[in-house]
Amino acid sequence: MATKPSTIPRVWASSALYTNGPFIGDVMKVDPGAGIAAAGHRPGAINPTAAEHENYQQNQLTKWVADWLYLGTSGPLATAHLQETDATGRAGILGVDITDPNDETALNVTSANTLAPGSLFTCTTGATAVQAAIGNSTGVGFAAPIGSGAGAGFVSRMTGSAFGAFGVDVSADNATSGYGIKTAHAGTGYALEAVSTGPLPAANITTSTTSTTAAFITGGSTRALLATSASTAGTDAIHGQLNAANTTGKAIRAYMAAAATSTSRGFYCLATGSGVAAEFSAPLNNALIVTGDTSSPQYAPLVVTMQDARPVIATTAGSIATVRSSFGVPAQTMESCPEDNNWRGRLTTIGGSAIGVAYNAGTSINSVGSWGTAVDIYATGGDCPKTSGRSVLMRISMSVRRGVAATQLILNLRILDITADSAIKWTRSGTGSGAGAGYTFPALATADWHPPISIIVPVTVPSDGDRQWRLEFGHATAGGVYIRDVSVDFLGMT
Repeated sequence: MATKPSTIPRVWASSALYTNGPFIGDVMKVDPGAGIAAAGHRPGAINPTAAEHENYQQNQLTKWVADWLYLGTSGPLATAHLQETDATGRAGILGVDITDPNDETALNVTSANTLAPGSLFTCTTGATAVQAAIGNSTGVGFAAPIGSGAGAGFVSRMTGSAFGAFGVDVSADNATSGYGIKTAHAGTGYALEAVSTGPLPAANITTSTTSTTAAFITGGSTRALLATSASTAGTDAIHGQLNAANTTGKAIRAYMAAAATSTSRGFYCLATGSGVAAEFSAPLNNALIVTGDTSSPQYAPLVVTMQDARPVIATTAGSIATVRSSFGVPAQTMESCPEDNNWRGRLTTIGGSAIGVAYNAGTSINSVGSWGTAVDIYATGGDCPKTSGRSVLMRISMSVRRGVAATQLILNLRILDITADSAIKWTRSGTGSGAGAGYTFPALATADWHPPISIIVPVTVPSDGDRQWRLEFGHATAGGVYIRDVSVDFLGMT
């Protein structure tokens, strides 16, 4: 390997005038001119080359060596000097300006490294380390073709970087209509991947209030967006949250195309396993509002699909099911009753549901003024009253006859609340035309049955829960009374 000499030739004929010899005081260096220089030294002793010409040439050569060649260095000095390489073949340059008017590569760096970078640009003072300016052209500022290997076109390693640092920072003014980042991928990999192993999201998309949409997601043969939750139990796949200042917006909104068919859905929830497909909760307002066509409706705003049998589980309060009958038509809409894990036909009366049915084929009483039991009515478990302070509408039906022919009959009836210490809740008894008098039946020639009667009686319920009532009967005239086909059923609660 070549080594730079440690000594340099002395500068020859550095004085302007001779200081010794026969020509003291005369000029010692004379430019030979282009013609003499081209002819070179004259041979022989008659007309030798003039010393002044030789001194001129030697002076120029030794000055170039001493003042230029020897001052060359491999370091990046801010002076004009010959650029050298060090013992490893590397050179330090303070700055390089490359201007190439030809359509060719102006700078070509080829590296055979496997670990070290092929080129390194360092700037720790806050300015840009590498900058490409393409002006108003359609050129590319930076290109990194990747072949069949698993390489990376651009890598930014952030270590201990403060909040606000960016691996890639793209900014555009309000006159720009181009994209900040664009990826086009025709292969089987992702066009864009963001992975976060820290506490913050992998992507943060924020737009101004002048933009109607923060992000567009279009395409996909099956879906435009697939969101999968983390493996941590209880985490969400999609979470929509309104800004605290947005008091009238919608966290999630779905629009349907005007030409959408009956098979399209704004939201479609499919739950496998024992998961619930959808749940709505709003402690301060309606959890769900379903609105259909209000002007000329053709379809109901809500459909509960019929099931072929009653669901096995009825322990969840408020559950509603539509059960198909054996004839293939809806039997009824049913509501769960957790009290006995059964289902009841859902009533729509004002005061809620209460169901009771009682029947007695027949009985009789002969003593005037005495009371006998016609039938006991029970409403327990899922059939019990659900609202206190309301009234159950009881419908009483029966047929009556006298024990003695050709005698007028006055029938007495009353209802006792057995659960509330047998308190009398309603009564009709005795003769007369008062509001509380018994029911008068005309005398018949024979002791035949009178046509059946039906009475609707409101009975106040002091509290909700299991309850028992008793319908009692008697008569206010001699001869006894017979009743048959006694039934009591509930029409609902007022």
